[in-house]
Amino acid sequence: MRPILLPLLILSAAFAPRLDAQFAKSAAANLELSDGAGAEVQVKLAATADAVYASWYDSDPAGSPAFGYDVRLQRLDAAGNQAWPAGGVLVADRGFSSTQDYGLAVDAGGDAYLAFRDDRQSGTQITAARIDAAGQAVWGATGVQITSTTDFVAAPKIAVTTTGTVFVAWTQSSTLRLRRLDGAGAFQGSEIVLSLGGGSLFLADLGSTPNDTVVVSWISQVGGFFGPRHLYAQSFSSTGTELWTPGGVPLETTNSLQIGNFPALTVDAAGGAYFAWYGVGPLECYVQHVLANGTTAYGPAPVAVSTDVTRVRVGPSLAIEPSSGLPIVFWTEQNGTQSQAGLRAQRFDATGARLFGPEGLDLVPLSANTVRSITAVATAGGARGLWIGGPSFANDQVSSVLVGNAGTVLQPPSVLASTPSEKDDLAGTPGPLGDVIAAWHGTESGDQGVHAQNVTVAGALGPQAGVLPRTGAGNQEAYSASGGALGTLVSMEVDLGSSGYPFALVLGYLHAASIPFAGQTILADITSAEVLHLAVQAGAPLATFSALVPNDPSLCGTVVRTQGVMLSPGQPFLLTNARDIYLGVD
Repeated sequence: MRPILLPLLILSAAFAPRLDAQFAKSAAANLELSDGAGAEVQVKLAATADAVYASWYDSDPAGSPAFGYDVRLQRLDAAGNQAWPAGGVLVADRGFSSTQDYGLAVDAGGDAYLAFRDDRQSGTQITAARIDAAGQAVWGATGVQITSTTDFVAAPKIAVTTTGTVFVAWTQSSTLRLRRLDGAGAFQGSEIVLSLGGGSLFLADLGSTPNDTVVVSWISQVGGFFGPRHLYAQSFSSTGTELWTPGGVPLETTNSLQIGNFPALTVDAAGGAYFAWYGVGPLECYVQHVLANGTTAYGPAPVAVSTDVTRVRVGPSLAIEPSSGLPIVFWTEQNGTQSQAGLRAQRFDATGARLFGPEGLDLVPLSANTVRSITAVATAGGARGLWIGGPSFANDQVSSVLVGNAGTVLQPPSVLASTPSEKDDLAGTPGPLGDVIAAWHGTESGDQGVHAQNVTVAGALGPQAGVLPRTGAGNQEAYSASGGALGTLVSMEVDLGSSGYPFALVLGYLHAASIPFAGQTILADITSAEVLHLAVQAGAPLATFSALVPNDPSLCGTVVRTQGVMLSPGQPFLLTNARDIYLGVD
């Protein structure tokens, strides 16, 4: 192939978008997602193929009523650029003076779903809302009211199946309830009620699996407030059919769970789920895997993460390494008097055997510093553990460590948020480009605000370099690209083989578009700044291109929207798919 036109414009700072904020390159200056006058708390994260949603409660003094904990949502692109105004969109202006747990989920199309307690209409009810990528309320300003009751309702969760059925689950009086909706917010079937004779059920978690089912877990308690608290789970098809043992699969029926502990579940790739929790007699962390057919893979009893009976363990968090499908769990390790804390990790095989040794992998040795709010996030070849810790109250930092499948520390503990402050409610998720994104609420800006930070695949801070695909109706799936790191080459290829066309262009602009044109789709906004223009005459079916990304820190977080064009004399041009090139650090 012979180049006929070199780059007309190499990427430069002059054409970088002026961004208010993105993921910081310094642990001392994390991205702030909220800056309101009230307290912003209980942040959650949920990732799509090209973005991350962050939700939280905001006690807005200007709300109606004032200081009610409102529900807010923000959408971040893969570099941390905020799609909506600072503080996100207001999902619900509520009047509650305190908070409970709530639910956040996403669907395959990139919309966000929330479920929360609501006092805007008649009494206290459960509401579900659907927000699209443009920040619009698909189900209307008030969402869908799930309940209509005078009963006590609490702590809802929400999940979306692969075919788009929405499940909402919540606690109502002493029962656990679920309701199904379609994508338009219309109810499907009748309410599902799970109850326990002579006792109470409390929702723990809800998650959707890749095979169009959901898994729900709950706490079962008999004997009043101080009665033992046991853990159960059940799976439902998208049509609401109960799939596992009637009454639920027992996960923990001997060692009572801590009061106020509602452990998360992690669905697997086959329709089952992993569960990690801790009991109080003794203080020990356990793991169990329920297969898609409802059987417990580790046998009838759960497996403890460690065999060391001289110490105690609390606060586990589990992630599934994607290539093996096996779990890695992190927890807080403490001495017998709980005056010292550290961080450990364990990995289990398919039968529940401990792969990191009988006592797990020692990541942070015991000390007087706190180790809490642990969050495990899956990565390729391992898992990243995030946690909050510090020497004393209001002197917290957020830290991270990367553990590999073989039980080695791939990246030692490092600090993601170094400004000492009060911090809590740490959330984490895999980012669209393979990095890990963390969010928390803290007082580092002088009040209770929501902050976020990513850590790249290589362990650096700042926008992750990489490429994300976009497609358009009528376009040729023939264009690929890789790279994006500052100071390196971006490589691009257009496969001309199926078209028979001899020429190819790659064009790059600062903004995305989706404009129908002659039965195809223009995927880059040609009215925005053009930052890349490459052309070659191909002597072979594969046309290759490259362009240098300047080693200019001000370009970090810039997104170049590139698209290929195939040309042949006397023939209409053919548009390819697009590649969004994120400029950043490795």
